[in-house]
Amino acid sequence: MENRYKGFAPFTVALVVVVVAGAGLFFYFIKNGGLNNEPINIQKSTQQAVTDKPVSKMSQDPLTETKSDQLKIANSADISNWQVYKNDAYQFEIKFPKLADYLFNINNRDLPSSEAESKNIQFTYKSKDSDYMSIYIQELTSDVKDNIIKVASESAEQEIAGYAVTTYLVPAGGDALGELGDFGSTVVIIFKENPNFFVRVAPNDAVSLDEFFSPIISTFKFIE
Repeated sequence: MENRYKGFAPFTVALVVVVVAGAGLFFYFIKNGGLNNEPINIQKSTQQAVTDKPVSKMSQDPLTETKSDQLKIANSADISNWQVYKNDAYQFEIKFPKLADYLFNINNRDLPSSEAESKNIQFTYKSKDSDYMSIYIQELTSDVKDNIIKVASESAEQEIAGYAVTTYLVPAGGDALGELGDFGSTVVIIFKENPNFFVRVAPNDAVSLDEFFSPIISTFKFIE
């Protein structure tokens, strides 16, 4: 009989130990506030981690500078202090901004006529690096017009300053318009309201005006 229950005693002792230990752990957790059953907000934790992460300079939008930004004429609503040029020969006026880093010059190529009566006049911005941005007003003869149409790589019907115009892109590689010198690609503007002259801007690499010339040419206005 004793041999039958001889192996049962150690098992009973082990079971008692386990029960006592489990009870002890249970009362320990109860005494210390129990288990923390608050659910984990994964979305909140993720957002906080992202928010707390320092922003890299590479993730910020880079500052871009356009030519017109550098020349301080882009988005300029106030043109009250711009210089006004009036031409009595072709009956128009146009305004030019004052740029601190550029030397502005008016060159009358139709002497002895006055600047106001000139049929061939040049307006030039020269940078400290000797970069030239030029606008020319010239008489449009039939020969010159034929030459413009002949050498132009592209043309377009557009509206500039509220006037219907035809623009021509004359590519670089030699001055197709005569005496003015080669300043790269040129846009020629012919106003349909007065086809006796044309406006030439250089350098300009497209049939539309770039960001330097556009604000200036947009001030063009015919006068009586």
